[in-house]
Amino acid sequence: MAAIQKRLGRGALGGLLDNLRDADVLHTTVLPPGHRYDDTPSDTGWVVFKASGEDIAVAPPFPVSTEAEQAGFVPDELLRQVAVECRTAIVLIRLGRFAIGVFHGTQLVSSKTETRYVGSQHKAGGWSQKRFARIREKQIRELFDKVCETAREKLSPHEGDIERLWLGGDRHVLNGFLERCQWMRRFADRTADYRLNVPTPDLAGLKKSIDDALAYRVIRTPTGSEAL
Repeated sequence: MAAIQKRLGRGALGGLLDNLRDADVLHTTVLPPGHRYDDTPSDTGWVVFKASGEDIAVAPPFPVSTEAEQAGFVPDELLRQVAVECRTAIVLIRLGRFAIGVFHGTQLVSSKTETRYVGSQHKAGGWSQKRFARIREKQIRELFDKVCETAREKLSPHEGDIERLWLGGDRHVLNGFLERCQWMRRFADRTADYRLNVPTPDLAGLKKSIDDALAYRVIRTPTGSEAL
């Protein structure tokens, strides 16, 4: 039987922990950020419960604070995160649109969304295509500069309090933005590896994305595998 992966919100995680509390958990292992479980990396670490018949590994939305192995069911590392309402930020970008928000827990406290025209690909060929490509590249640079300016405006007042920042949208576009916007480097050690998949970076997408950002990744592996 292969491992099963899913993402759980805080409420669903509580149900999982309740079930594990009643199960025969032999021991709990807390793996530090950067450790791979079942060949799956996590920049926040893993909390692994060895139960009867299967191992349940949980990667929380924020980095674990310790590395340990304890007998029995010890969910303290996960419960600590569930109980705390942190200040976080989300930056969503796709060509032509972006959204930036600061959250306290799941509550949006500051945000800005905007559209900015970026032409589509030109396929005619020749001089016309090259001219169009230059125009489009200029539009993309202007989009990145506007997102960078807005990020500075919205995130600076909360910079010292933001514990975690997520990026979402098109991965190629996000990479280009981070390369151009040097200011974002100050959040490098707080930026999640996980990229949010948001089709439309607008206010609705921003509000919905926080649930994905704060979700817990869960891998259930049959006992006897070499996941660790």
